[in-house]
Amino acid sequence: MGGANAISPRAIIFRSCIWGDTVKRDMDLVRTLLLKVEDMHIPAGSVFCFDWNDDFFHVPGYDRDTAVQHFDLLVTAGFIAAPQNQGATAFLFTGLTWEGHEFIDSIRSPEVWSKTTAALKGVGGVGLELMLQVAKAEGKRLLSEKLGLPL
Repeated sequence: MGGANAISPRAIIFRSCIWGDTVKRDMDLVRTLLLKVEDMHIPAGSVFCFDWNDDFFHVPGYDRDTAVQHFDLLVTAGFIAAPQNQGATAFLFTGLTWEGHEFIDSIRSPEVWSKTTAALKGVGGVGLELMLQVAKAEGKRLLSEKLGLPL
């Protein structure tokens, strides 16, 4: 049962008691946290440990619990590599996964991100895959404009 990032039912119950209600996924916060992890320049083979009270989880406009929950979502989604056995009050991780790098590379540009979120705003909730496809299409359009070549 569960993959490399599976969390025991006991950990889920414990975390839900600490966090209270689950939050709605906020893609701006997802992008910010992925960029923060990438900016750490984590050496190969290193394992980092963040306590939930770490400054890393201070993101302007968001409370700490929301940032922590989104970090956990990124681990669960396979965007951040983490050992299977997580601590109850801390996160162990080794950096971005291939999928995490692919996602952040597609939405890194503030212009691409802005146009992607604007395009999807009127649609309502969209899945990650659709958001990624829209971002790639926008990136391709911008690259084509800058190069003056059809792509």
